[in-house]
Amino acid sequence: MKRLLWLLFISLILTPTLSFGQTPRSAAEFYNRGLTRQNSGDIEGAVADFQKAIELKPRFPEAYNALGTILMRRNDYDGAIANFSKAIALEPRNFELYYNRGVARLAKNDYDGAIADFSSAMEITPADAMTYNNRGNARKAKGDAQGAIADYNRALELSPRMSEAYYNRGLVRQSTGDVDGAINDFNRAIEINANFSEAFYSRGMAYKSKGDLKKALSDLNRAIEINPTDPDEFYSRGTVLEAENEMSGALADYSHAIEINPGYALAYISRGLILLAQGKTVEADQDFARGFSLDSSLKATYENYIREMKRRRAASH
Repeated sequence: MKRLLWLLFISLILTPTLSFGQTPRSAAEFYNRGLTRQNSGDIEGAVADFQKAIELKPRFPEAYNALGTILMRRNDYDGAIANFSKAIALEPRNFELYYNRGVARLAKNDYDGAIADFSSAMEITPADAMTYNNRGNARKAKGDAQGAIADYNRALELSPRMSEAYYNRGLVRQSTGDVDGAINDFNRAIEINANFSEAFYSRGMAYKSKGDLKKALSDLNRAIEINPTDPDEFYSRGTVLEAENEMSGALADYSHAIEINPGYALAYISRGLILLAQGKTVEADQDFARGFSLDSSLKATYENYIREMKRRRAASH
């Protein structure tokens, strides 16, 4: 899955509005100023305000939740989980808190913990489609394709125009070999959201797996048009162009993938193979060396193949 969609919940505490420049005094005032600072992009100021609110009022679940959301977006998953857990201890029947902690655990790859939290959230609010979608993501990550599809089905019953649920279900179907079913789901996701780059990308790869390179290329072109900063899209289009014997285009796409992500080991190897076939051995060897240095596991797949390519080239000259 190329992306995981989540939505974090925070709440506003209604208090009299502070005048411009007025210093907050109460926990609620610090909390609300923290929300204002967060919305304006002053993240450090928001963190300080939420922490001050908690200092003044240790039993303040909304402040723990707000602080947790910031830590979550900073990829401090342990810190986020700790704050969500403190909030849950104070409000054990709050749907939003279990949901947010589930998102943090999912991002941390704690799939069992995420499933438990999303399930707890469902007990409180049984009809939230995004909760089913995210529990499906956790089940997919665990390899439970049947459970994931059941959750995506339920999400779509609750929200029939949830493009992400169609997309995620398509990914599961593709991974289980149901390529036609996957394409149908990607079609539906694109019908709902015409700028869903990941759906175009994944449908393109599904078409490639079926040998329909023309449709694959069309979808990858559209994915890149929508999102020209994803190295995987350029790399994958390069593989399609290479299969079509469009080597100059493939080289350009592998190079573009490397420009976006200089650590893209497989792009170096793939570019090196084309350069080697073109007789540019020095440049090819540089790419192979760089690719293997980034990911030594690729040697097992490519080293003997490269050696055989060189032997054949030497024998033909």
